[in-house]
Amino acid sequence: MPGEKTYVKVMTVFLPFFSLPLSGHSVISAACGTVLTHLIGDNVAFTDTTEKKYGQGIKSFKSFKEAYWNASISRIYGGIHFRDGVEQGTYLGEKVGENVWKRAVTKKSRQVIASK
Repeated sequence: MPGEKTYVKVMTVFLPFFSLPLSGHSVISAACGTVLTHLIGDNVAFTDTTEKKYGQGIKSFKSFKEAYWNASISRIYGGIHFRDGVEQGTYLGEKVGENVWKRAVTKKSRQVIASK
């Protein structure tokens, strides 16, 4: 009817591209960060300028752990994974990193790096 308002209901459903249980980027980032923490130490601050040449910002971190959690959470912000897959992937990556660290050996002497 003339003068009547018409409402249209719009439903938007947002689903990440990979709604799988785990985020692979989260696993590998956490695994590497865990090993680096063992090698170099905890609370080692650093600045990442990798993407600066592409017009992206410079990011500073207080530790490898902060950096790998940031990398993991970015998968949510990018609409790629759900939070649970990112968190569980990060926890798994930490376990993988610990496992790698316990088995890491030097090339020459073949001695285990991690102290028992």
